[in-house]
Amino acid sequence: IGRDAHRLNRKGYKYVMGFVCRSTGYIFRVYLKDKKASSVLRGFRAFESKLESIAPYVEAEHGYWPKMVTLVSDVEGSETTTHGYTRSAFDAEMVLKRYRRRFTGADNPSGNGKIEISWKKMDQTSAHNLAESGLSEEFYIDAVSHQTHHHNCLPTSMNKLGQGTPPAEWLGLPEFRPEQLAPFGCSAWLPAGKTKEVVSGGEVHRGKRRRRGQRGVHIGYGTDTEG
Repeated sequence: IGRDAHRLNRKGYKYVMGFVCRSTGYIFRVYLKDKKASSVLRGFRAFESKLESIAPYVEAEHGYWPKMVTLVSDVEGSETTTHGYTRSAFDAEMVLKRYRRRFTGADNPSGNGKIEISWKKMDQTSAHNLAESGLSEEFYIDAVSHQTHHHNCLPTSMNKLGQGTPPAEWLGLPEFRPEQLAPFGCSAWLPAGKTKEVVSGGEVHRGKRRRRGQRGVHIGYGTDTEG
């Protein structure tokens, strides 16, 4: 769970809870307003729902149903208690669902390599995109969502199974539509075309009205997941 205390998102989110597949490099992030155990648990369940939603596409593409077996993380107070002497709601959930857990720390930082790399790249890219777009830091979480989607739809060395191909493409996910990628903060038009019937030569044709939509700013793709 990462946080930038100097950035106040327009929707009140203060924390980013991220998950990275160690085999494909696919990234999923959910946003939280606090680090209470109940909020973290809700974020983890959002990850489980995401995994369930993409599983049929992965099975169709590769013949197996993906599932989480081991959760590798550092020692986070909202996820576990010191030395496990008491059990948090998150701990109880992990035990109930029989997920294996492996903790990393100062003596074993390499165990969390992929997520640490993703945090650094997330912050650098999101800060750069904000500066280039001219939008204020209130749009930081939107920039993070945008960066996450681009990461999943572009080639990356983090995808070991797919030998560097875009994670979303290798997994066979419908969100892989590289032709739709656009810079964060660029001008955009909201579609406003409505279908209409046109009678020509005794036949009824359906088309779209030729009028422009409302002008706006591109900050996401509709596949983003909020808190």
